[in-house]
Amino acid sequence: MALTFSGCPRFSAARDVFDVLRQVEAREVYETAHRIRSIIGQVFTIAIDIHVSGVTSNPAVGLARVLKKPEKMLMAAIIYPKELGRLLRDIEAYPGSFVVKSTFEAGSDLFCSSKGASPYNDGLILILMD
Repeated sequence: MALTFSGCPRFSAARDVFDVLRQVEAREVYETAHRIRSIIGQVFTIAIDIHVSGVTSNPAVGLARVLKKPEKMLMAAIIYPKELGRLLRDIEAYPGSFVVKSTFEAGSDLFCSSKGASPYNDGLILILMD
């Protein structure tokens, strides 16, 4: 039984994907354009791997080079162990609601970053090990 992309827009060539990504870039959301290209690439890679009829190549391959690069932004971070200790003590002593305090505690346990929740943050773990 052949699978098809029913109800989904059809991308027949890299030019179609490029046109969609340029529309996203026109809104000046460059990081989003890169993420969309990545997701489209993943979808086509899987479609090729599972032999979806009509899908023979990945049109997103190579388009990352032609997209505008997002600006690097500096993010606030705790880089000294003493500052981390103070933050953890402040969270423990937080007088607010249980829900908010639990959220702070979970965030410190997971070492969440602005790039998404991750159970490990190599930079912070290395600092704690020094």
